[in-house]
Amino acid sequence: MHRDSDRPTPHRASLVRGSLGVALLVLGLLALPAGRPLLGLPSTADEPLRVRLIQFDPTLSGVDIEWECALPAETISVERAGGVIGRADVADGYLTDEAPGFGVHRYRVTAHGPDAPLATAEATITVLPAPLGGVYCTQPDPLTRTVVVEWSLPMEYDSLRVRHRDELIHTLPGRATRVVCPDLPRGRAMISVTGVVAGVESLPDSCRSNLTEPPSHRFTLRAADTVATYDPATGVATVQVRITAREEGAQPGEGTPVQGMQVGAGHDGSVMTPREISPGSALSSPDFFDGQLLPDGITVGAVLDFKGGTTIDLSTEKEVVVATYSVTVPEELRGGELELPIGFRNGLGTGPPIDSSVVVEGRSVRPTLINGTLTLRPAGGAPFRRGDTDGSGVLDLEDVGELIANLLEPEAARPLDDCLDASDLDDSGTIDIVDLGLLVSRIFGESPPPPAPGDRDCGLDPTTDDLPCRRSAACAE
Repeated sequence: MHRDSDRPTPHRASLVRGSLGVALLVLGLLALPAGRPLLGLPSTADEPLRVRLIQFDPTLSGVDIEWECALPAETISVERAGGVIGRADVADGYLTDEAPGFGVHRYRVTAHGPDAPLATAEATITVLPAPLGGVYCTQPDPLTRTVVVEWSLPMEYDSLRVRHRDELIHTLPGRATRVVCPDLPRGRAMISVTGVVAGVESLPDSCRSNLTEPPSHRFTLRAADTVATYDPATGVATVQVRITAREEGAQPGEGTPVQGMQVGAGHDGSVMTPREISPGSALSSPDFFDGQLLPDGITVGAVLDFKGGTTIDLSTEKEVVVATYSVTVPEELRGGELELPIGFRNGLGTGPPIDSSVVVEGRSVRPTLINGTLTLRPAGGAPFRRGDTDGSGVLDLEDVGELIANLLEPEAARPLDDCLDASDLDDSGTIDIVDLGLLVSRIFGESPPPPAPGDRDCGLDPTTDDLPCRRSAACAE
């Protein structure tokens, strides 16, 4: 069992940000003329005016122009592209060029005395868009040479460029977050992605995936589709996602002995936070089970028996990992249904990157990876009256007609589809002939009020089931 108290502090995104900070510092230093020391050291008679340029936010094109002046100057003027962009007192120490645009910019800084210019210095900076964050490569099916590449967007781009070993293979819209790269050559795939703004390209972020020959054993890892409810007031929920494994083509009880496995799975870090990873029912007491809880995913490593005596048979699908998440639905999305992908992702981890695999006969076998979906629904959904299937605000024969039609043709779209919970008269979690009987009896006054929220006042369903209520017209007014 691994809890969030054991969470490692570094992660790939942090490293990317750290590397980015170093890169920006280097760019700032390169803006200094050759041999010029860092700011912070006293100016000298030989070098009375020193200038440094810094891109103050990697997602913006703004530049801070900093100076140190050893002359009795009063003001500083800054020029770019032949025009003055601003003036400041010498004591201010810097001036900001808010949006020069991405690209190469040369600045001319002049120190002015009471009557005339005293000194001038020039510096150049290349302002780049921020690199993409968290680029991951995954081979979802070991029988193919297809790699799925995913990433996050720290800013808006005009377009994105995807390269394999420096060869451009895709140009994508600036808001894309994944691409499928088929038919790559066997061996190590090396994919890099860059963002482009106004023709200026960011530094690349990259990932790798080893495209091996098809394995002799075929396993499948599956992230189970999961439905959960959240508090519509706070957006908070606790969710368990189960990962299962199976050997394809094996007869029941005749599977290849599995000695262990490792799993990497990603999630939307803006909504989901992993809290715990536990062995599934098929891994009841492994000799080793550990992993990492990361902002954008989880990793798991399991060894059943270091001596090799204990194995598991995956000829039937079995639960191998249970991951527990805290979920916070953004305020603007609360009250509605939200679907989030739960996808396997190779390359996760703060140490050596983890690629999902199954260990048999001492060898790692790449499995087929099937992603799942986490569906989040507000607890109780929207307010409704139980039995008011058409959302009119009263119980009448129109509601009976809607319910009968739904039972006869459940696939047809009808008003009650916006609030299926209203048709569940006995709050059993299903809609059936019993509900029809209760509705008719209630209309003719022959049965007591239905379970909460009842049929008189609008209210939420206090129980959790798979029947959503997105909107009941009369209760939404």
